[in-house]
Amino acid sequence: SDVGRGETGWVIDVENPATRESSGILLRVTNTAIATSGKNRRRWKIRDEDKHHLIDPVSRTSSTSDLFSATVIAPNCETADTLAKTFFLMGKQRALETAERDQVPLIIFDENGLGTINRFAQPYVVTP
Repeated sequence: SDVGRGETGWVIDVENPATRESSGILLRVTNTAIATSGKNRRRWKIRDEDKHHLIDPVSRTSSTSDLFSATVIAPNCETADTLAKTFFLMGKQRALETAERDQVPLIIFDENGLGTINRFAQPYVVTP
């Protein structure tokens, strides 16, 4: 599809998980998949404790990851979704290191709302 300026593909606006609004990070993709996992959706409280749907396989409770969300670009939806969840559960430092080692395009937001775009995701970023 035509997305302007004669370029093709889809332009995806990565949500800021803290505000649920635009993060200002726009990605252009063609023939690839994007998935985001984070703790800003599917939340509830149990005895005044915040819970969410991303479960740490070790503790078998809601993850205490220092990430708010992880977004992955991958060849297909299944891979993107699996990696987004995995990187979220790893936490910021380990996710960035693993994505670098495995050359996975990754965008993360930490608990402070700080977004990080790794070098493998940079080629997808739309610059105004």
